[in-house]
Amino acid sequence: MKFFDQIRRKLVYEVAKAAGMPPGILKAYQSYIENMKVYNCLAGGMGTPYMRRCGIPQGCPFSMMFVALIMRPWIIIMRCIPGVQAFILADDVLILVTGRGMIGCIVEAINKTHAYLHAMGAKVAPDKNYNFASTAEKGKSGSSKPGGKASRRRFKWYKILGTLELT
Repeated sequence: MKFFDQIRRKLVYEVAKAAGMPPGILKAYQSYIENMKVYNCLAGGMGTPYMRRCGIPQGCPFSMMFVALIMRPWIIIMRCIPGVQAFILADDVLILVTGRGMIGCIVEAINKTHAYLHAMGAKVAPDKNYNFASTAEKGKSGSSKPGGKASRRRFKWYKILGTLELT
């Protein structure tokens, strides 16, 4: 997720206010963000300062708090889907699904994740999404063994939603 660089500041301020951030702290944070000058550095040189129109600083202690506040409803949505575990990893999300019916559950989780992100103004970058499936039983291929039945496969399905562009 290009969360830190592209998040809408108005969304951050509204979420902070709704969460009960004291007005004086919110005003100080807002002033800090709106007046922050950014420099690009290249080959030991420092460029001309400029001001960004969107985004929050990635290294600021408040930034992860805002990510958590903004993504909390998504965590609650994911908890309603059986077999789904959802995690926020800095500016990425991780969805783990196991058990029977996991394909339907991962489809539901992905669809609800995309709906949540789109409602927030995000664009999901498909080339930064990864799916993984693995068996819990090593060496079991699911193919028939001589004189035996096909082995039963148990899969763990992982969905990592990566880079988002917030516009």
